[in-house]
Amino acid sequence: MTRLFLSILEICDKIVLQQHTELGRKFNALTTKTVSTTPGQYLVARLIKLFLSTSEKIIWVNDVDEMSEALKARLPRHDVYLVQLCLKTEDKILVTTDATLYQNLIEAKDILGIIPVMAEDFVNAYLNTV
Repeated sequence: MTRLFLSILEICDKIVLQQHTELGRKFNALTTKTVSTTPGQYLVARLIKLFLSTSEKIIWVNDVDEMSEALKARLPRHDVYLVQLCLKTEDKILVTTDATLYQNLIEAKDILGIIPVMAEDFVNAYLNTV
């Protein structure tokens, strides 16, 4: 995990987040790791805190566009916000660990234009680019 965030810093890529969403809360929770955690977890927490406070690393999206009910029905309900957030990005790449969401996005690729990538595949490919 530490190597991934260091690579993102080096490559100058960005992460897109929205306040008050599950993903936003997960990132914020990672920054509250205490010194009682392992050195690796502490380093990741510090890196994420740096990301969240650096406008060159994070794109904060305030508002997302509504999706049709037909599209929402094709997605796991708890992941609709991720798709809405991804649709606000230029590259439309959604990295996930959720096989169901991944498959749903593959099936709706012609409609949504989102490129789904499984997290493990993304990390392996990303780390091989640096």
